[in-house]
Amino acid sequence: MKVSIVGCGHFGSILAYTLFLRNFLDEITLIDEDINKATRTAYDLNQASPIVGSTKVFSGGFEKLIDADIVVIAAGIRRKEGDSRLDLSYQNYPIVQDITEKIAEYNTKCILIVATNPVDIMTYVALKVSGFPKERVIGLGTLNDMIRMRYFIASKLQLNPRDINLIIIGEHGDSMVPLFSSANVAGIPLNKIIGFDDLIKKEVIEKTRKSGEKIISLGGSPSYAPATAATLLIENIAFNSKNIVPVSTFSSNIYEIENICLSLPARVGSKGIEEILVPSLNEDELTLLHHSYETLQKEIDKLFKS
Repeated sequence: MKVSIVGCGHFGSILAYTLFLRNFLDEITLIDEDINKATRTAYDLNQASPIVGSTKVFSGGFEKLIDADIVVIAAGIRRKEGDSRLDLSYQNYPIVQDITEKIAEYNTKCILIVATNPVDIMTYVALKVSGFPKERVIGLGTLNDMIRMRYFIASKLQLNPRDINLIIIGEHGDSMVPLFSSANVAGIPLNKIIGFDDLIKKEVIEKTRKSGEKIISLGGSPSYAPATAATLLIENIAFNSKNIVPVSTFSSNIYEIENICLSLPARVGSKGIEEILVPSLNEDELTLLHHSYETLQKEIDKLFKS
């Protein structure tokens, strides 16, 4: 299995390191407009191989993508303090468009994973520009939000975060939709757990929404948790796990939502998205999901009509 990462900024470099440590890939290739950045990252990682394992790391141009199984788009302008993810649409649109065109020039068989924000909009751009089947264009989406919220719930209730099962759908952003109606802790409905109430629900939603902003306000950028989420997604593909994860994907009349990319529960395997699950939503969740859809649709309309 060969994975290429386009963009060796903080997130791209940490993703490369995380994948390297997991040692389940044959090759990782790093591509960046600053060739020295990609080269020094590859050079540094390879020197750890006597301890870590046999994954080889290379650097180079887009011609290196010719035999990649998975290509991760990690390049783009990062958020500044006070910015929302959607504020990056106009800046990152031409970047993702150019990268996707170059990827498609050298490799039409790979699975594309989009991590650039706003990820739902950029997943839509990559899908339209590449001409790839929708199953092979996957946005990181709310997978990272789901991991974050599980952590915040576990911390609040003194639980093991691995026992918490909760899916988040919709936009990777302020209009995300946590599915509390089906959330559980080791099979016990979350709303039956002592200590969990509407105040805690409101608190964990707010913490999850503002998590990236907090890291940015402290002078950094969210990287470690998103890189871990991306690694989980890549492992699902590499091992054909067919696990269900919320990722940004093209919706064709699901919940009466169509012609847009947003996060839905998807079974992910070696061919990419193999099935989209359509869980039953309560009335509030369905209303919130349509609000999320409308938020993204307005942004896409502005972007493509400008």
